[in-house]
Amino acid sequence: MRVRVFALPILLALTGCATERDDTGLLADALGRIERDQPIEVIVLGPNLSQQARKSASELHRVVEQSELNPVSGYDLPAGHFLLKAIEVSGNTAHVVGTLGPVPSRATLACGIHYDFSFSFQRGRWVPGDIEMMQC
Repeated sequence: MRVRVFALPILLALTGCATERDDTGLLADALGRIERDQPIEVIVLGPNLSQQARKSASELHRVVEQSELNPVSGYDLPAGHFLLKAIEVSGNTAHVVGTLGPVPSRATLACGIHYDFSFSFQRGRWVPGDIEMMQC
């Protein structure tokens, strides 16, 4: 199932030019929107994350490397865990991509709730856009 959610016009301040990254601000906004409905206890760091994204995640929550995460009670990604896959910034657009657990062990599909938060840089600020969600 694919759901498209439209974001409220919450603005993120960013100092500097549009090409400057603000991984911490973008991630904080994305996680804040998830946490309105479900708390996040741990950010699981995907293997392809930049050092900057890893640093930003560690400033916001407790973190663990995906390779060090042990399955818990039949789940590869337990409830309350957010697998951060990417923070991508390209010009005036940005995306925060990840999956919220629980994801059962031996799942044939990549279960959980997959999120893709989009942002655009407008008038000196990062503005949240659509949220694409896919849940199996």
